[in-house]
Amino acid sequence: MIEFGSYGKAFAAGGIDVDTEAAATVEGLYAAGTVCGNLNGYITSAAVFGEISGKKAADYIKTVEEETVENHPLITETEELYQSFLKRENGSNWKEANIMLQQIMIDYIGGEKRSGSLLKAGIKYLRDLKDMAYREVSCENAHDLMRTLEVLDMLDICEIGALMAENRKETRGKNHFRPDYPFTNPLLNQYFQTAEQVKGKVKLDFRKNRRLRKEA
Repeated sequence: MIEFGSYGKAFAAGGIDVDTEAAATVEGLYAAGTVCGNLNGYITSAAVFGEISGKKAADYIKTVEEETVENHPLITETEELYQSFLKRENGSNWKEANIMLQQIMIDYIGGEKRSGSLLKAGIKYLRDLKDMAYREVSCENAHDLMRTLEVLDMLDICEIGALMAENRKETRGKNHFRPDYPFTNPLLNQYFQTAEQVKGKVKLDFRKNRRLRKEA
């Protein structure tokens, strides 16, 4: 017997934008469950779209030709970065970066009030911390390297979240109170805020709130 928990029916607050075939906006990427932002992520949806995404991914891979990645520039660059953490003899531990990240998020980004000045300061401190982490973090073993990469990943995610919070010039719900914008903008009631990477930079926008993205 399998026991399933029961949760309130609600629209997902954010995540990957998928279409009716569980395809994300990145070619070859399929998603299902709570990682999706434009459909419910509970067990029925996750099961249905999990099956769809599996089939579609299997079909997609048949259309992609094999290629060697031995000398792929991105893989080579990433490997050199990882090796730099391991070879650095004197440096900071990932725990220090992790604690500082938590403190910045508490003090500037994720508190009960999100003013524009606090958010902008928090974004700057997040970027400063990221630069410092890349320059100074040292790893003694593979476990430390794994934790370091987790912190770097969280830094990217937190920066995007902070940018989106600063860009939302309104108060909405219980988790986004802006004393400098105390009222909810009714024109955004049916819109999701989106973030995408364009030429290495974060591009923010709002799109119509649809349960599933429709192809043009």
